Amino acid sequence: MELALVLLVVVIALAFEYINGFHDAANAIATVVSTKVLTPRQAIALAAFFNLTGALNTIQAFLPAMRQQQGGTIVNINSIAGQNASVLSGASYVMSKFALAGLTQSINAEEAKYNIRACSIFPGDINSELLEKRPTPPPMDVRTKMLQPQDLADCILLVLNLPSRAVVEPAHE
Repeated sequence: MELALVLLVVVIALAFEYINGFHDAANAIATVVSTKVLTPRQAIALAAFFNLTGALNTIQAFLPAMRQQQGGTIVNINSIAGQNASVLSGASYVMSKFALAGLTQSINAEEAKYNIRACSIFPGDINSELLEKRPTPPPMDVRTKMLQPQDLADCILLVLNLPSRAVVEPAHE
């Protein structure tokens, strides 16, 4: 079981890295719109598609094995934009993160009969190298108050170590 947990954490980390590359979608979308390669509507649809596709493909790849073994935990690294729309995040990013939250809830509803559960974690800014790509990176005193990568890893492990009967979902207002 411990080896399976370690492998799951590695897979989640790889999936996060895969999905994390799409967080630069705003720059890519702004470029294709400003150069008139795509219309704004096409660009938003494309960004939303890619922001959700990485998680969806990863989940679909692992669900058959989880069903067969009658259990498993899926941890989706979402974004605070998946709970609260933000002008700074942009419409396509917000749409894809709300969709990821819905996917997580659907997994809990549909896969519970196989003892499979899912959890979305909704971090805000994380002090990572991605911040260096911003036009004006935040100063170090601000970054030290942000969620640190280890904090996110600890949160993932918390979810994975909960008993299988525990399902963590955000409260609905």
